[in-house]
Amino acid sequence: MGEKFKFPNLREHLKEGVKPIMVCVGTPEDFLKQEEKEQKQYTPDISDMTVYHETDWKSGIYQSGMKGEFFSAGPATYVISSIDKNNKSSKGLGRCTSLVVSGVDKQTKKNISFLAHQPPGMVVFMKDYDFASEDDKERIRRRYPFLNDLNTQLLRMKEKCEPGTIDAIIVGGSLGELTPVEMTIQRRKMNDYFKSVETLKEKVKEILGFKPRIENGPKAKGGKDSIRFDNEHRRLYLIRPEVNQDTGSFTQSDIEEEKKDSTSM
Repeated sequence: MGEKFKFPNLREHLKEGVKPIMVCVGTPEDFLKQEEKEQKQYTPDISDMTVYHETDWKSGIYQSGMKGEFFSAGPATYVISSIDKNNKSSKGLGRCTSLVVSGVDKQTKKNISFLAHQPPGMVVFMKDYDFASEDDKERIRRRYPFLNDLNTQLLRMKEKCEPGTIDAIIVGGSLGELTPVEMTIQRRKMNDYFKSVETLKEKVKEILGFKPRIENGPKAKGGKDSIRFDNEHRRLYLIRPEVNQDTGSFTQSDIEEEKKDSTSM
């Protein structure tokens, strides 16, 4: 497999003994090769979709089968799942990114989590909200309510979880395949990716006090990712068309350097 589980260095926002979200990145073929190598059922943790509750961006639904509050502005806008103990999944992450947040419930002492699936446009257009006129703010709230809903869900996580147990990670996104004719358009797309990620990171820091890391960066050639999150074990499987072999986890300070490198083409 392209990459094994990654155990990031213990970060300051996690108390001693609390593991961060572990990530395994690979292509579908990588997971099949792992099955052959270990001579067992194909990665049962991610292949049995009956144990994963889908955050269905296309339909605008969190398919939990349980009562619980999730957020969406409708099909093909965004979905923020309920906060619960379910394993979660999402697919069709082309230019969209996903934010996964996990923590330990104060009452049950068990892991709980939520998963958000959003395109960059739903995030970027909220960037200058504080500087908009009152009329524009109302228009933005109606059309792009994502950050307000994310704010609500992050506050709920903070209230529900034991201090020092919450971790968060961002995956997905795409820069697309670059051709000379597409240079100008592509720069805009790259800016959308980086602006949306920066905004997500700042929102998480505002509520939870730390910036989430970004795993394996955006795709360079397009295609679509899918993800599976094992809630109990805090394991995130990122399945993508092509793994960025030279890209690991971004810290909060790394994004600016990556942005400079990408926009200097």
